[in-house]
Amino acid sequence: MDNKNIFNRLTESIREDWEYLSSIPIQEWQTQLDSLLHETSNPERVIVAFTQYLKNLPPPVETHIYKYLKTPKYLRFFERIFSQSPFITDTLIKHPEYADEILSSPTLARALTKKEWLLYLGCDYSKINSSSELISFLQDSHLLDGNDWNFKKIMIHFRQLHKKALLRITTRDIVEHQEVKSITEDLSNLADAYLELCFRLLSTYLEQQYGIPIKYDMEKGENLPSSFVILGLGKLGGRELNFSSDIDLLFIYDGDGETSGGHKGQITNREFFCKLGEQIIKFLSEHTEEGQIYRVDMRLRPYGKVGALAESLANSVEYYYQYGRAWERQALVKCRPCAGDIELGNEFLEMMRPFIFPKFFDDKTLDDIHQTKLMVEKQVAEQGQTNYEVKLGRGGIRDIEFTVQLLQLLNGGRKPELRITNTIDVIYQLMENNYLKPFDAETLIRNYCFLREVEHRLQIEYGTQKHALPQDPEELDEFARRLGYVSGSAFWHVYKDKTQEVRNILEQFIAVKASGNLWVYDLVSSQSDGREGLNKLKEFGFVDLNSARDIFRQLANGPEDSPHSLHVRENFIEIVPYLCEEFRKTHSPDKSLEQFFSQLSRLKIPGVIYSFLKENHNLCSFFVTLTTRAPALSNIWIKEPGIIEVFLQRELIGQRVDADYLTSSLRELKKSAFPESAHYRLKDSEWLRIALGDLLGKFTIAEVCEQLTLLAEVILQDIAIVSLEETKQKYGTSPFPFAVIGLGKIGGGEMTFGSDLDLIFVYDDEHINSTDKIDTTSISPTEYFADVSSRIIKKLKEPTRFGILYDIDARLRPYGSKGVLAINLNQLKEYYEHEADIWEKMALMKSRVIFEQGVMTTDISKILTDLAFHFPVSKEDVQKSENIRQKMVQQTNPDNLKKSEGGTAELEYIVRWWQRLKIEQCPELATSSVVNALNILMNVLPEHTEKWQFLKKTFGIYLQILNRYRLFTGVRSSTLSNEILSALPQLLPEIQFTPTPVEYLKDLKRKVHQFYLETLKSVQQWIE
Repeated sequence: MDNKNIFNRLTESIREDWEYLSSIPIQEWQTQLDSLLHETSNPERVIVAFTQYLKNLPPPVETHIYKYLKTPKYLRFFERIFSQSPFITDTLIKHPEYADEILSSPTLARALTKKEWLLYLGCDYSKINSSSELISFLQDSHLLDGNDWNFKKIMIHFRQLHKKALLRITTRDIVEHQEVKSITEDLSNLADAYLELCFRLLSTYLEQQYGIPIKYDMEKGENLPSSFVILGLGKLGGRELNFSSDIDLLFIYDGDGETSGGHKGQITNREFFCKLGEQIIKFLSEHTEEGQIYRVDMRLRPYGKVGALAESLANSVEYYYQYGRAWERQALVKCRPCAGDIELGNEFLEMMRPFIFPKFFDDKTLDDIHQTKLMVEKQVAEQGQTNYEVKLGRGGIRDIEFTVQLLQLLNGGRKPELRITNTIDVIYQLMENNYLKPFDAETLIRNYCFLREVEHRLQIEYGTQKHALPQDPEELDEFARRLGYVSGSAFWHVYKDKTQEVRNILEQFIAVKASGNLWVYDLVSSQSDGREGLNKLKEFGFVDLNSARDIFRQLANGPEDSPHSLHVRENFIEIVPYLCEEFRKTHSPDKSLEQFFSQLSRLKIPGVIYSFLKENHNLCSFFVTLTTRAPALSNIWIKEPGIIEVFLQRELIGQRVDADYLTSSLRELKKSAFPESAHYRLKDSEWLRIALGDLLGKFTIAEVCEQLTLLAEVILQDIAIVSLEETKQKYGTSPFPFAVIGLGKIGGGEMTFGSDLDLIFVYDDEHINSTDKIDTTSISPTEYFADVSSRIIKKLKEPTRFGILYDIDARLRPYGSKGVLAINLNQLKEYYEHEADIWEKMALMKSRVIFEQGVMTTDISKILTDLAFHFPVSKEDVQKSENIRQKMVQQTNPDNLKKSEGGTAELEYIVRWWQRLKIEQCPELATSSVVNALNILMNVLPEHTEKWQFLKKTFGIYLQILNRYRLFTGVRSSTLSNEILSALPQLLPEIQFTPTPVEYLKDLKRKVHQFYLETLKSVQQWIE
C-alpha cells in the first residue's frame, strides 16, 4: 500500500491528519507509516488517534516524536491500541506519558497480585494499620480536604487510575499477546484490589460516623469487633473477569450487635454493613466525568432484590439450606472471598459445602439446572443472536461453564479437588479424575481461551459489556482483522467450528442424572410420551423420530419375553448420549442406528457390550464406526464380544505393527485355553484394528494392504511350520528344502479384506540340507510335500467352529488344477521357460517367496525374477494376451472393478508390460508391487510422470473401493451393485465422487483403457 493509494482511500474529514503525519521530517518515517497502515485493521482510526496523540505530547515534543516514530516497539504499541480500542485510546491521548511507563514495566509478562495492584493504586496497606493512618494517607495524597471526605474527588482519582490499569492490561493482551488466563487473572486481581480499597476506605468513613460494629462472642464471653467479607461470584469468583464485566458480589458479616457509636450515634451491625455495602456499590458504579469503575450486581444475594444488601453469616447459611434453589447452588460453585475478612469467607464456604457439593444429587435438582439453562438459551434465541452471542449463544462461553459446573456439582461432594472456581483449573481436574476425556478437556480449554479472547476484543473497543459479534459483513471483516484473520468469513468459519465442538461436548452432559440422562429416560420410558427425548433425537439429526425411539427402547429394555435387567438397562441409558453423538457424525443417523441395532440384536448378552462402552465412553466412536461402516465384521465380535477389548489398545489403532509383534501375539494366543483358535483370534483382532484404522482415516490404503498382507504372511508361515512338523511325525524328516510362493495380492503386498491367497508350493529334491532321510519306498518327495501342501491349504481354508482363515487358490500353479500340488524346482523352471502361456508368465511378475525352509540349489527369488521378467515376447504372445483380456472383458459385468475395461486387471497389464519393456534398462523394475513399479517408472520414463501418477492414484482408489465395499457387504465380488455405487460417497467420504460415482469411475476407466491401448502400441513397436 503506497502513500497515494492510502490517500485516495481516506475520507475527506481525516486528510488533514494524514497530511500532518506525512509531513513529519524523520528519515524512513514514511516507510514505517506505510507499513503501519498496511498492517493495521483500521487505518483511519490509527491516523486520527496518532495525530491527536502526537499533538498532545508534552515538551520536549521533538524528542518524544523522534523516539516514538523510530522505535518499532512503540509503533507496534500505538497501532494495536489505536486500531482496536477508542476507549483506551482516549486514556492514552489524555495521558501520553503512560506509554513510557507501561512499556518500560518489568511485569508485563505476568499478572499483578492483589497486593501489587494496591501498590499500583497508591495504597500500601502493609503500612496502614489503623483508621488514623489511612486518613493521613488520604490527606497526603490530597484526597481529603482536612477531615472532610470529598468522595467525588476520590472517585475521580481512582477512576483515572483504573483507566491506566486497563491500559496496562490491554497492552498485555493485544500487544504482548499474553495468555487469556493471565489476562483474566490480572483483571480479577485488580477488582480484588479495588474491593479491598473500598472496604478499607468506606469502613473507615462509616466508623467515624457510627463507630466500630461489635458482636458478642459466645465462646470467649466478650464483645469483639464484627468482621465483614466481600465474596465474588461468577467471573470474579473464578478469577476470570473480562474487560467490561459486571462484578457479582455477596456481603456477609459475622455477627449481629451494635456499633460502638460515632458522631452520628449508634446503629445495628446489620444497618452498618448494609450502609457499607451501599457505599461500596456507589463508589464503584456511580458515573462521574471519568466514568465508572465496575457495574455491581447484587441479585445473587439471599432473597435477591428484596433481601438486605448485607446479611449475617448465620442468616445466609440458613437461607441457602432452607430456600436455596438449583441455580443458586450453581452460582455458589464460583464463590470466592475477595476482600475484607478472608477467613470469614472461607468459613462461610465450608459451612455451605454440603449445599454446594452434595455427595448425591436428586434428579429434580438437576432438572431445575437444566431448565434454567434452556430458559437462557430461549431468551437468546428470541433475540435472534443464538449464533452470534459469544457468551450465551450456542457453543459459547456459558456452554463451557455450564458443562464444567455441572460436572463439579455432580462430583465435587466426593472429590475435594473439584471445589475450585477457575474454569480452566477445574477442566484440568475433571480430566485428571476421568470425568472429562483428555481430548474433550483440551478442546474445552482451547475453545474457552478462544472465546474469551473474542469477548475481550469486543469489549476492549469501547469499554462496553458487549457479547454479540458484528452481523454486518464489513464490520465483521474489520473485527476479524483485529484478531489476526484475513477476513470475516475466515474468522466465522473458525468460530462456527469451535462453538460446534463445544456444543457437541455439552450435549454429552446436559441434563445428566446421577445414573444417566433425563432425556434418555424420557426416550426409553414406556410411561412417557417421549417428547423431550424425541426433540433431542431431532437435534442429533434423526428424521424418523418414532422409529428411532422404538429402536432405542428395544435396545434399552430388551425383548418383551426376555427383558433386560435393571443393571443392563442403566448401562445402556448412560451410553445413549455418546452413541447419538457418533450417529450424528454419520451420513444418515437413522440408517446408522438401524445397522447398529441389526447387529446388537444378534447378541445373546448385549449387556457385555453395554458395560464395556459404559466404562469406556470414548470408544463409542470406534464401535459405531465399526457397526455402521463395517457390518461385515460383525460376526467377529458377535461370536466373541471380548475381542472388542482390542479397542482398549487405542495406541495400536493407527499404528503399523511389525512381524515380530504379530508373531509374539500369536505365541501368546497359543498359550490360551483354546490354542487351536490362536490363528483365528489373531486374524479377527487384527482385522478389527486395521479396519478401524482405515475407517478412521489413520491408515493410507497402501498401509492397510501392507498390514493385511503381513498378517497373512505371519499366519501362513506359522501354519507351514506346523504342517511340516505334522508330516514329519507321520513320514519322518525330509532333507529337501521347501518353499511357499505367493502370487497375486499377497505376492504384490496388496491384500484387501477378503483377498484369496494365490500359492505355489515348491521343493528342491536335488539339494539335500541334512543327513535325515525319508522312507522313499513308502513315499516320494512329491507325495511328501503334497501332504505338507494339502495340510497348509486345509488349515487355511477349511471351515471350523472358529471360522475360516483364507480361501486358497492354487490354480496358478504349473499345469493348473491338473498339476501336482507341490512341484520341484526344476519342473517349475522347465514349465515357465517352455510351456507357460504369456498370461502365466506375466502373473509370475507378482510372485514372492512367503515361506522357505532349507536352502535351495539356487536362489529361488532370482529364479522367479528371471522367469517372470526376462521371458521372450513375440507378436503372437501379445495377440494371445490381448485375446485373453478381451474375452475377460466381454464376459464381465461392466460394473466389475477388476475385470471390466479399465479395471484393476487392465491397469496391472499396463504396469507388467512396461516392466517387461524396461527391465533390461532398469533391473530394479523386477518388483512384485504395482505401486513400487510405478514409482520406479517415474524415474525411468519421466516424460510419462503424469500418467504414472494417475495410475498410482487410480490403483489406490480401486483398492479403497474394493476394501470398503467388502467391509460393508462381506461380499468378495468385485462387481459393484447400483446400491453400492450410490453409497460410495458414504463409504469413502475422503474421495470426491463428482459428478456421480458412476460417472467418476467411468472417467477413470476410460483413461486407464486409453493408456492401455497406448501401451499395447509401445509393446508392438518394441517387438518390431
